[in-house]
Amino acid sequence: MDKRIEKTKEKLRQALGELVRTESIDRISVSALCERAGINRTTFYKYYSVPADIQQEIIDENIADILQLMWQEENAWDIRDLILQTLKMVKKNRKLLEGGSHELTMRMTQQLVKNLRMPEVYQENELYFIAGGTAAVIDQWIKHDFDTRTAEDVADEIALYIKAVIA
Repeated sequence: MDKRIEKTKEKLRQALGELVRTESIDRISVSALCERAGINRTTFYKYYSVPADIQQEIIDENIADILQLMWQEENAWDIRDLILQTLKMVKKNRKLLEGGSHELTMRMTQQLVKNLRMPEVYQENELYFIAGGTAAVIDQWIKHDFDTRTAEDVADEIALYIKAVIA
């Protein structure tokens, strides 16, 4: 990617991270974001439609990184490994996710669960159920338990939940 594009996108990401600390992502205007980032609206619209698109791009990149790591291993990761890597990604991007919604966490977990080598989860309804429960636990952790529970503890809980569902 062109260095200028990378710089512009990084400015937008930083500005969005600052703005979601005080306002829901749905309430952040393109004008406010561009002003904070020091870029014009036309430039913003070259890459995104709404500020939430930046958030989704970050999640997609992180998921791609997790999946790449996962498939590099000789043996497929177990559920806990995948969940733990996901929680580390969530921790890294916490401020952007706090301003998001359950729907964002749900899309993220659906995408990850779909890519996990789990022949037991082959129906869309099961996938949706597992992703929904996982997303709910992650949302709870982000909003209420982030400072009191470790990512490892939450990964253990979610892995037990998924294993119980597919048993």
